[in-house]
Amino acid sequence: MWKENGEVTRSPEEVKQRWHDHFNDVLNAPSQYRQETIEEIPSHPTEWELDDPPTCEELMAALSKLKRGKAGGKTGMTPQLIVHWTGAELIDSLLQLTQRV
Repeated sequence: MWKENGEVTRSPEEVKQRWHDHFNDVLNAPSQYRQETIEEIPSHPTEWELDDPPTCEELMAALSKLKRGKAGGKTGMTPQLIVHWTGAELIDSLLQLTQRV
């Protein structure tokens, strides 16, 4: 890692200090926006129900919308495979996974 003056950092303490200085400069830059302008932007009410974990019904609705014939991506699990294997055990596993995420 390089110091601001172009020298190489030699110790872990110097590296730690350089990261500190870097993020201090980046994160503490003065705002380029006027607070009045920000306050004029209309806002929408918070939709707290979006914080709730997905339900089994929501998962089933999402699965019913999967399009067949699409690629499986890195995992190789195609939508057809998921739709074909939508037994209770798979649904329960997918629901647990989506709720954790």
